[in-house]
Amino acid sequence: MEIPEVLLPYRLYGFERNVLMEKLFSDLSKYTVVKTDKVMAAWKPLSWDSKHFGCKMLELKLFVPAVDASFQDRSLLMKRLFDDWKGFDQVTARINAFDTLSAQVCESMDFSLMDTNVRYGIDLRRTSVQKLDGPSILVDGLSYEVMPLPFNTGKLSSELNDLVKVSWSKSRMAPDRFHSDSRLPVKLADSVYTEWLENSLTGELADTIIVAKFHGEAIGFLALKVRADNIGNIIIGSIGLGAVDPSMRRKNVYINMVSLGLRVLKKGADIVETGTQLTNYAPQRAWTLAGLKQVSATYTFHRWLNSH
Repeated sequence: MEIPEVLLPYRLYGFERNVLMEKLFSDLSKYTVVKTDKVMAAWKPLSWDSKHFGCKMLELKLFVPAVDASFQDRSLLMKRLFDDWKGFDQVTARINAFDTLSAQVCESMDFSLMDTNVRYGIDLRRTSVQKLDGPSILVDGLSYEVMPLPFNTGKLSSELNDLVKVSWSKSRMAPDRFHSDSRLPVKLADSVYTEWLENSLTGELADTIIVAKFHGEAIGFLALKVRADNIGNIIIGSIGLGAVDPSMRRKNVYINMVSLGLRVLKKGADIVETGTQLTNYAPQRAWTLAGLKQVSATYTFHRWLNSH
């Protein structure tokens, strides 16, 4: 089957099509694959989500139609997937925003749109980034400290946890798929971000954290991972969870952390990507100022499979 160029991963960084196809099939091999001669799909159980929300959840990670795949071709494979998903309570489906026909198939089968995720990226192989000379810098009276993970420093961890609560959970900076789903308890949706921070500090989801401080108190942070993915020997780094105290916003704290983060990631990564909800404008402005460009967009759908 001939796969549309717009559905291939990392297509905007100058890789040859055969390299991108190899990457796609490598990604597919990590999941349960169901396919016909016109459509391929890959899904996996979501163990963390299932434990957190107390119901059996799975993710349709990839849905890849051929160039000539019709609405009916897509629908046929989706119906086969429902047979595989018996025993699960909920599905999260990720559909490439270029593939509107697959999105319409989801809607025809009672999936509901929860959010749209946009990803930004920068090719550090072709970008001049200032060398990082030490573990901290001082900008406009604020210190920015680069710390390796994992760590557990008690007071600092508590300060970062408080930042997440006021910056994400309580303020609802942008609708996310958890808060958009009325069947998920708000309290558990709120705590997703504090759990995300905890899993970053343990080193599971990040290997470095930048902490911005004012008079010795943490007022912002940004988690980084040098090797989040790879294409052959090309390393893909990532900018992960970040937050800034509401009282310190519009003071360039986040853009300063992003710029410093690129200097940190440059030591081991060739390409850096990050993402957020489409309506979360502030970080997207910062990423653009730091030289990142939008590289993809994905619709996120939920479908409940039973009356749980």
